[in-house]
Amino acid sequence: MMKRITVAMLVSFVAAPSGAKGPPALRLPEKALAAEHYRYVTKVGELPEDIRLDIASQLEQRQLQMADAGAPFNSSDAVVDAALPAHRLIVAALGQTYSVVHFERGGVALTRWVVIFERGSVGLNTLWHGVITQTYKEPHELETAIRTGALWKAPSRSAQ
Repeated sequence: MMKRITVAMLVSFVAAPSGAKGPPALRLPEKALAAEHYRYVTKVGELPEDIRLDIASQLEQRQLQMADAGAPFNSSDAVVDAALPAHRLIVAALGQTYSVVHFERGGVALTRWVVIFERGSVGLNTLWHGVITQTYKEPHELETAIRTGALWKAPSRSAQ
Protein backbone atom coordinates (compact mmCIF):
# COMPACT_ATOMS: atom_id res chain seq x y z
CA MET A 1 0.00 0.00 0.00
CA MET A 2 1.12 3.54 -0.73
CA LYS A 3 2.48 5.45 2.28
CA ARG A 4 1.27 8.91 3.18
CA ILE A 5 2.66 11.70 1.03
CA THR A 6 3.96 14.42 3.33
CA VAL A 7 5.81 17.69 3.00
CA ALA A 8 8.55 16.21 5.20
CA MET A 9 9.13 13.50 2.61
CA LEU A 10 9.39 16.07 -0.14
CA VAL A 11 11.78 18.22 1.88
CA SER A 12 13.95 15.21 2.69
CA PHE A 13 14.23 14.41 -1.01
CA VAL A 14 15.08 17.96 -1.99
CA ALA A 15 17.55 18.38 0.88
CA ALA A 16 19.35 15.07 0.31
CA PRO A 17 23.10 15.60 0.07
CA SER A 18 24.77 15.02 -3.26
CA GLY A 19 25.92 11.46 -3.63
CA ALA A 20 23.08 10.24 -1.41
CA LYS A 21 21.66 6.88 -2.35
CA GLY A 22 18.52 7.25 -4.50
CA PRO A 23 15.31 5.27 -4.29
CA PRO A 24 15.49 1.53 -4.80
CA ALA A 25 15.42 0.25 -8.36
CA LEU A 26 11.92 -0.20 -9.66
CA ARG A 27 10.71 -3.70 -10.28
CA LEU A 28 7.86 -3.00 -12.62
CA PRO A 29 6.35 -5.34 -15.20
CA GLU A 30 7.72 -3.12 -17.97
CA LYS A 31 6.70 -5.33 -20.89
CA ALA A 32 3.15 -5.70 -19.59
CA LEU A 33 2.86 -1.95 -18.94
CA ALA A 34 4.12 -1.25 -22.48
CA ALA A 35 1.73 -3.78 -24.03
CA GLU A 36 -1.38 -2.58 -22.16
CA HIS A 37 -4.12 -0.83 -24.15
CA TYR A 38 -4.85 2.49 -22.46
CA ARG A 39 -7.67 4.98 -22.54
CA TYR A 40 -6.47 8.49 -21.70
CA VAL A 41 -8.47 10.87 -19.52
CA THR A 42 -7.96 14.42 -18.28
CA LYS A 43 -11.06 14.73 -16.08
CA VAL A 44 -10.98 13.49 -12.48
CA GLY A 45 -14.57 12.24 -12.78
CA GLU A 46 -13.43 9.80 -15.49
CA LEU A 47 -11.01 8.04 -13.13
CA PRO A 48 -12.39 4.76 -11.73
CA GLU A 49 -13.83 5.18 -8.25
CA ASP A 50 -11.30 2.86 -6.61
CA ILE A 51 -8.41 4.89 -8.04
CA ARG A 52 -10.00 8.16 -6.87
CA LEU A 53 -10.50 6.70 -3.38
CA ASP A 54 -6.95 5.34 -3.20
CA ILE A 55 -5.35 8.63 -4.23
CA ALA A 56 -7.65 10.57 -1.87
CA SER A 57 -6.63 8.31 1.00
CA GLN A 58 -2.96 8.86 0.30
CA LEU A 59 -3.49 12.62 0.15
CA GLU A 60 -5.41 12.38 3.45
CA GLN A 61 -8.68 13.45 1.87
CA ARG A 62 -12.15 11.97 2.41
CA GLN A 63 -12.98 12.44 -1.26
CA LEU A 64 -10.48 13.29 -3.95
CA GLN A 65 -10.08 17.05 -4.21
CA MET A 66 -8.28 17.46 -7.52
CA ALA A 67 -8.85 19.82 -10.43
CA ASP A 68 -9.26 18.56 -13.98
CA ALA A 69 -6.34 19.04 -16.37
CA GLY A 70 -5.95 22.70 -17.29
CA ALA A 71 -8.37 23.92 -14.59
CA PRO A 72 -7.29 26.42 -11.94
CA PHE A 73 -5.80 25.05 -8.71
CA ASN A 74 -3.61 26.35 -5.88
CA SER A 75 -0.19 25.68 -7.33
CA SER A 76 1.84 27.26 -4.53
CA ASP A 77 1.75 27.71 -0.78
CA ALA A 78 0.32 31.20 -1.38
CA VAL A 79 -3.33 30.12 -1.53
CA VAL A 80 -5.05 32.26 -4.16
CA ASP A 81 -8.52 30.81 -3.66
CA ALA A 82 -9.32 28.55 -0.70
CA ALA A 83 -12.10 26.92 -2.74
CA LEU A 84 -9.56 25.55 -5.24
CA PRO A 85 -7.84 22.21 -4.65
CA ALA A 86 -4.07 21.91 -4.17
CA HIS A 87 -3.84 19.11 -6.77
CA ARG A 88 -4.52 18.96 -10.50
CA LEU A 89 -4.73 15.98 -12.83
CA ILE A 90 -2.39 16.20 -15.80
CA VAL A 91 -3.36 13.00 -17.63
CA ALA A 92 -4.18 9.41 -16.69
CA ALA A 93 -3.71 6.24 -18.72
CA LEU A 94 -6.37 3.66 -17.83
CA GLY A 95 -5.97 0.05 -18.89
CA GLN A 96 -7.66 -3.23 -18.07
CA THR A 97 -4.83 -4.31 -15.75
CA TYR A 98 -2.58 -1.26 -15.35
CA SER A 99 -3.33 2.42 -14.81
CA VAL A 100 -0.98 5.38 -14.58
CA VAL A 101 -2.11 8.65 -13.00
CA HIS A 102 0.00 11.79 -13.50
CA PHE A 103 -0.88 14.85 -11.42
CA GLU A 104 0.50 18.08 -9.97
CA ARG A 105 0.65 19.02 -6.32
CA GLY A 106 0.91 22.63 -5.22
CA GLY A 107 2.65 23.76 -2.05
CA VAL A 108 6.07 25.09 -1.13
CA ALA A 109 7.25 23.60 -4.42
CA LEU A 110 5.08 22.57 -7.34
CA THR A 111 5.69 18.86 -7.86
CA ARG A 112 4.59 16.35 -10.47
CA TRP A 113 3.55 12.90 -9.31
CA VAL A 114 2.97 9.53 -10.94
CA VAL A 115 1.08 6.63 -9.40
CA ILE A 116 1.14 3.25 -11.15
CA PHE A 117 -1.68 0.84 -10.27
CA GLU A 118 -2.26 -2.81 -11.03
CA ARG A 119 -5.74 -4.28 -10.96
CA GLY A 120 -5.77 -7.91 -9.87
CA SER A 121 -8.19 -10.51 -8.61
CA VAL A 122 -8.00 -9.06 -5.09
CA GLY A 123 -8.49 -5.46 -6.17
CA LEU A 124 -6.30 -2.44 -6.80
CA ASN A 125 -2.61 -2.48 -5.89
CA THR A 126 -0.18 0.44 -6.03
CA LEU A 127 2.99 -0.71 -7.79
CA TRP A 128 4.88 2.58 -7.46
CA HIS A 129 4.44 6.26 -6.85
CA GLY A 130 6.85 9.13 -6.82
CA VAL A 131 7.77 12.64 -7.84
CA ILE A 132 9.09 13.03 -11.36
CA THR A 133 10.83 15.92 -13.06
CA GLN A 134 9.11 15.60 -16.43
CA THR A 135 5.57 16.75 -17.22
CA TYR A 136 3.61 14.67 -19.73
CA LYS A 137 0.79 17.07 -20.64
CA GLU A 138 -0.54 15.27 -23.69
CA PRO A 139 -1.81 11.69 -23.78
CA HIS A 140 0.65 10.76 -26.54
CA GLU A 141 3.56 12.02 -24.39
CA LEU A 142 2.51 9.83 -21.45
CA GLU A 143 1.90 6.89 -23.79
CA THR A 144 5.41 7.19 -25.24
CA ALA A 145 6.91 7.44 -21.74
CA ILE A 146 5.07 4.27 -20.68
CA ARG A 147 5.86 2.29 -23.84
CA THR A 148 9.57 3.21 -23.82
CA GLY A 149 9.99 2.96 -20.04
CA ALA A 150 11.13 6.59 -19.87
CA LEU A 151 8.45 7.24 -17.22
CA TRP A 152 10.19 5.13 -14.58
CA LYS A 153 13.75 5.44 -15.93
CA ALA A 154 13.74 9.24 -15.77
CA PRO A 155 15.00 11.06 -12.66
CA SER A 156 12.42 10.59 -9.93
CA ARG A 157 11.97 10.54 -6.22
CA SER A 158 10.20 7.48 -4.88
CA ALA A 159 7.68 8.31 -2.19
CA GLN A 160 7.83 4.84 -0.67
